[in-house]
Amino acid sequence: MPVRPLRTAALGLSALAVTAATAIVAPVGASAAGPSGAAAHLPVERTLSWHQRGDWVSEGTTRSTEPTSPSPCLTRPLNRYPGARAVTAERSFTLPDAERGAALAVVVEFDSRARAAAAASAVQRSLRRCAATLADDPGHAEVQVAPTRRVRVPRGTARFTEVTRASPADLEAGLRTFDATATVASGRRLLVLTLSVTGQDDSWSHRADDPTGLPLHPMYATLPRAASRLAG
Repeated sequence: MPVRPLRTAALGLSALAVTAATAIVAPVGASAAGPSGAAAHLPVERTLSWHQRGDWVSEGTTRSTEPTSPSPCLTRPLNRYPGARAVTAERSFTLPDAERGAALAVVVEFDSRARAAAAASAVQRSLRRCAATLADDPGHAEVQVAPTRRVRVPRGTARFTEVTRASPADLEAGLRTFDATATVASGRRLLVLTLSVTGQDDSWSHRADDPTGLPLHPMYATLPRAASRLAG
C-alpha cells in the first residue's frame, strides 16, 4: 500500500534521558573506546529497514538502570525480569521528516540463556494482552492486537507483535499509532525493538519493486540483521 506522510508517534521513544535520582544514566560516546557490554550489541542505522537499509537515523545511545519502556503495553521494566542485569543499553532512531516515525532498541543481559528466553516469552505475552492492559486508560480509545509473527533469524529466536492504538483525539482525526514490537533472544541477551508510526493506515511497506521476496513488514528484513548483532 502507498506510504503516507506520518506524524511522530506519541510514545516518546527518543526521550532516553532518565531524571530519577536513583538511576544510572550514561551516554555512550563515539569518541571513547566504543560501546561496551550490551551497548555493543544494539542495532545500528543500517540494521533497521523501512523502504531500505539506512532509512532510520540514530538519535542517541545510553546505558541505564531505568530503561525506557518500548511500548505502553509493557508495564514491567525490562531489567526487572528474573536474572536480568540492572544496567541496560538503549538506542533510539527516527525516520526522515517525509516519513516520520520512531524506533527504540533495548538490550538486556541475563544470567542464563533460559532466563533470557523466558523474558522474551513474557514480553510477547504482555503485548498480546495489551487490549486488556489499556482498557481503562482514558488516553486509549481503541486498541487492537495483531497475531504474533515469528521471523527466521540466523541465531536465536525472533518474534514481533503489532499493536494498533488511538487516543480519542486521534480517532476524531482518523489517525492511529502502529507499534510493532519484537523480541530477539540470543544466548544470554534479549533485544526488545519497537518500530512505531502514526498515520491514517498501517504504512509499513517496502517499495513495489523490492527484490528480496520478503513479506512487506520491515521487521522481516530487520530482525535477522538485529539477531546477528545481538549474537556477535
